[in-house]
Amino acid sequence: MTACQAHRLPQQRLESVGFLLLDAFSLIALAGALEPLRLANQQSGAGRYRWCILTCDGNPVRAGNGMQLTPEGSLAEASGLDSLILCGGDSAPLAHAGLLTQLRDLAERGVKLGALESARALLVEAGLLPCSESVPAWASRMTLREALASAQPKLQEVIALMEANLEEPIELDDLASFIELSRRQLERLFQKYLHCSPSRYYLKLRLLRARQLLRQTALPVVQVASGCGFLSPQNFSKCYREHFGIPPSNERLDKPQLCRAAMH
Repeated sequence: MTACQAHRLPQQRLESVGFLLLDAFSLIALAGALEPLRLANQQSGAGRYRWCILTCDGNPVRAGNGMQLTPEGSLAEASGLDSLILCGGDSAPLAHAGLLTQLRDLAERGVKLGALESARALLVEAGLLPCSESVPAWASRMTLREALASAQPKLQEVIALMEANLEEPIELDDLASFIELSRRQLERLFQKYLHCSPSRYYLKLRLLRARQLLRQTALPVVQVASGCGFLSPQNFSKCYREHFGIPPSNERLDKPQLCRAAMH
């Protein structure tokens, strides 16, 4: 199994992290978990972490957005792991006895276990996480702001400002001024670390918040659009369709109770 995404430092032990992809896992949550490791390696100038992508049987698996990823091996083939992160999605993952047994065995061997999104339920079912510690999927998602905290404080600051001002977006010049950078410096910062413009990233945050509201509340689409900083439902619908590939109303097609409530 190819596990390395980093190069060994002399006399420094690499931390080996496995990511177990479950059916319909969240690709954005996986990226958010991988990014801190990549940045830590980049910040140190050499590798401190290595990681590998796994599935239960070693076969490709599809993310919740339909993209298929090919793993580097199966969980049974993985060896020398220090940590294992279970990667779930929006819906509860299916647990089979073999996987639960593997998780218990790993825990007994001292492997640190963690979970993204709904995969927490597997740790609860395996008896490795108290039910009282299980939290909603949205609460377990690591934000990119937290991931970048040690690597780039200025980026942390501006993303915090964006996240706190989704309903009334702050102008780019003002964002730059608040963190004592020029607009051009801010744009270079985003391009270097996030490979997109600040305005594009800000829009993505607002759309992700809108998707959360559409899926988890009965707020009318017009109210969701306004609450996420869009001047008109038409503009919101256009941006939403371009980003997610579906109109906002489609988020509720499989949730008739929310559809009915949203009409009142």
